[in-house]
Amino acid sequence: MKTHVKKFPRLAWYTLSLILLTAVALSASATMVTTLPATLAGATNSSINRGFLVRTAQSWSTNGPVLNSYLRAYKQINGTLTDTNGHVIVNAAGPGTNVDGSFTVDTINFEKDGAIMDVKDFNGIVIATFSPNQFPGIPGPETNADNFAVEVVTYLTLKAGSNTFGFSAGADRTDVNDDDGFYAFTARSPYDFFGTQISAAEKNTSSAFGGNQHLETQMILIAPVAGIYPIRILYWQTSHGANLQFYSIDDLGNRVLVNDPIDSTAVVSYIDTTNAPANAPYVAEVSPISGSAGNSGAAPITALIIDRLTTNILNFTSLSLNGAPATITRSKSGTRTSVSYSPPALRTDPNNAVQLRYTDSATVRHTNNWA
Repeated sequence: MKTHVKKFPRLAWYTLSLILLTAVALSASATMVTTLPATLAGATNSSINRGFLVRTAQSWSTNGPVLNSYLRAYKQINGTLTDTNGHVIVNAAGPGTNVDGSFTVDTINFEKDGAIMDVKDFNGIVIATFSPNQFPGIPGPETNADNFAVEVVTYLTLKAGSNTFGFSAGADRTDVNDDDGFYAFTARSPYDFFGTQISAAEKNTSSAFGGNQHLETQMILIAPVAGIYPIRILYWQTSHGANLQFYSIDDLGNRVLVNDPIDSTAVVSYIDTTNAPANAPYVAEVSPISGSAGNSGAAPITALIIDRLTTNILNFTSLSLNGAPATITRSKSGTRTSVSYSPPALRTDPNNAVQLRYTDSATVRHTNNWA
């Protein structure tokens, strides 16, 4: 059988190529695909408590400007963010009713004023409309919706195979330079600083001169087996518009909020699990961070470990640098273990491998490596 190939003029091929390349670039940059390890899967009956756990943290106007970045967000959530004078920023967001100050919510469907909003694609076509709530705990006592961060934790039901989800977050004019941002992670403990990144806010579809835009970022999770998988979303807002939605996308393009209690087609998620690794103490932050460069040779190496249902045993907490045991300073206050080591400032190799080890109250040994 003969195949007929229509020949395009050289200019037409060039134009078509640009169109195709642009389309491919838009598609590829807006969708992160992650194949999850089977070890992350919890049994579908390992929880019965539906919803999401949400923590918010906001800085006071008297603290001065804060970075519009992931670095700021995780420190803000951990309560370790400092202002320009080096003082720890006290959380100005209203607390939730849970013991740890978090909120339990049915869906992730927030807009700073609780206003109805449309999500649009790069052609300006409406692809979803939401009726949101305000962000939990926001606004705080200063009655503004600036300079806050949000942590979302859930255990997400996935079918075996491909699962497509969408996030919406705000964007503004390019000269404003304070678009909303978020990262999403998965790990055996969803709170783990060393979790695998599975999504990040995409801005490639934003309008250079549009204000208060609501952009979509897609994420595909390929699950080897059906189960519930730990997910953490870390979102940050500086000023202007703010929104965050999390929803599933089916083969027909229908968008349904995850865990929507009034939609029988909604993907179900849970606030907890009986799986032991998800309830173990976790590393909340380290410094210098993995993969960073240009750090001062005299900068201390630090780590923060936070307890969960099982707790960290202080005396079994250790650190090594480049394979050599380090003499560390370690202390515990409440649920938090702080570790610090001052390395030799004049070491000649700029590449440094760190290993942090600790044991929890269930006698489980944890090891984290970074460089």
